[in-house]
Amino acid sequence: MPPWKYDYSATFIRRYIGYPTNVTTTTGDTYTGYLYSVEPTGTVILYRPQQDSAGEGTGQRENLAPATFLVTLQHAVAQFEVNTEGVPMERETLDGALVVKADDYTMESAIVQARKEKLMNAFRIQRVPCSPSQFDPEIILVSGSTEIHPPYLTSNIKCQNDSIRSKVASIMNSVQWD
Repeated sequence: MPPWKYDYSATFIRRYIGYPTNVTTTTGDTYTGYLYSVEPTGTVILYRPQQDSAGEGTGQRENLAPATFLVTLQHAVAQFEVNTEGVPMERETLDGALVVKADDYTMESAIVQARKEKLMNAFRIQRVPCSPSQFDPEIILVSGSTEIHPPYLTSNIKCQNDSIRSKVASIMNSVQWD
């Protein structure tokens, strides 16, 4: 692997965290975002917030759902530019993009309820019988023998049979979560 050609010190990187940055890859693709980190191995991490209707990143915590972090490994970086004249994003906003609000994952939250409905629909499409449990309507009962507890992740599957658990997990992993 060739050496990292950008000899930025840790002080430089720390100073420009949150500044607008462009990364051009060896394939010619250019990505714009806010500098989140440059790892010692040369991996560049950009924070790319949701775009509003004008094409500008809002940077507001409540609008971060579709935001992404772009990780570009050293060998794929052809050009790396930090716009030191640009307006930086606050560190709290950058860090807030990684924080999950616990209120979003309570039993009553819209996110968890939507996840439950999407899972039940996925099982129905696969013609796998499922319904809310008669003992606890928050639990999804699949094929009469498998339970999926909130927040409806594969780690929340309760089943004695490993092959059935694996099939249920496979269906859950095939769901597109938007």
